Amino acid sequence: MEQPIVQNNPEFQSEDKHGNESPIKHQDVSMTSVQNDAVLDEIAAGQKTRKPRIKGLLRKLQDQLEFYFGDSNLLKDRFLKQKISDHPESYVSVDVIASFNRMKSLSSDRNLIIQAINKSQLLELSSDEKWVRRSIPLPSLPEKEIDSRTIYVENLPA
Repeated sequence: MEQPIVQNNPEFQSEDKHGNESPIKHQDVSMTSVQNDAVLDEIAAGQKTRKPRIKGLLRKLQDQLEFYFGDSNLLKDRFLKQKISDHPESYVSVDVIASFNRMKSLSSDRNLIIQAINKSQLLELSSDEKWVRRSIPLPSLPEKEIDSRTIYVENLPA
């Protein structure tokens, strides 16, 4: 068995209650090179599984963004409609979208949100990557027709 890396290292010497120097003997502090290699192997294995997780997260972000800007939501969402009408080119700030609770629960990484916008065919990003809008204009439907297409459901079992 290999000796712990810290055994003869003066940086890891301490004094006991009588003033005698003794090496620190905490198992969590003193790692052998074999243990260190095992940790590195675990990190390397984690990097292999990271890409599929990011792909899944990007898909969830894209789905959420497309929901926000989708016909069914945008026709009823007063806040988002107001933000769109406030901008001369119908853009909404990416920071505003990123501040929504559902978006924050998925990711606070602005770069991932921008990647998700770029993957969407429904959305387009401004050249400075600060603004997002629908790439296809919102259809104009009378309020009565919107209500006739809306279903309200509550108390669904989990």
